[in-house]
Amino acid sequence: AAMYDSQFALERLGIWSERKAGEVGIPLDAWTPGALEVVSEAWPLAALGLDMHPATGRLYVSPAAFGPEPIVHVELVAEDILIEGMDAAVDWIVARVGRRLPVVIPADSPATMLHAALVKRRVKVYVLNLTEQWQASAAFERAVVADQNLSHYIDPLLDQAVKDSTRESHRSPGQWRFGRAGELSGAPLWATVAAHFGAVKWSKRRGAASSTESAREGRASSGRVSGTREAVRA
Repeated sequence: AAMYDSQFALERLGIWSERKAGEVGIPLDAWTPGALEVVSEAWPLAALGLDMHPATGRLYVSPAAFGPEPIVHVELVAEDILIEGMDAAVDWIVARVGRRLPVVIPADSPATMLHAALVKRRVKVYVLNLTEQWQASAAFERAVVADQNLSHYIDPLLDQAVKDSTRESHRSPGQWRFGRAGELSGAPLWATVAAHFGAVKWSKRRGAASSTESAREGRASSGRVSGTREAVRA
């Protein structure tokens, strides 16, 4: 597989080791039970995660929302908000997060091109360094596999990214992050990993649905947090 500029830079710094064959990032049998067809509009937006495919330039945006305690819900915005240009993409993000909610981007992602423009609009942007990428990957895996407190909207694109997911291990034992494998280069998964980390690390619950059952009965015109929630006002 070809290496992109960001991967060459990381390799020169000795950050990544080779991906281990058969080392799955997220097992599908752990991921599938968290799928929801309908998402309640009562769930408040908690964070946005961004990642970009390094070859195609497709920007993936993931909203994270607070469901019933302790659920965090993630999904993907269906459209590429960068299609209309950077200014339109920045406006879209600012309209939803204001100056209060975190926007999270992996440091090795081309989506960092939006960083300066978002900071200029006084958005809280967090660029995940290597240590934070380890932490974000471990937190996401734990939420899916062990704690089972992460839900996700049914989305074949995200499901494929999870199916393709792998782990990249650092040369220090026990340190790993989700790899950038498959045709999607891990970008949809990393957008959701970043959003989840933003929700649990830099956001606060200000009210959510009162029970898990109400989560599955919520009204949604499109079934998606991103498609139904009004813009968050700062």
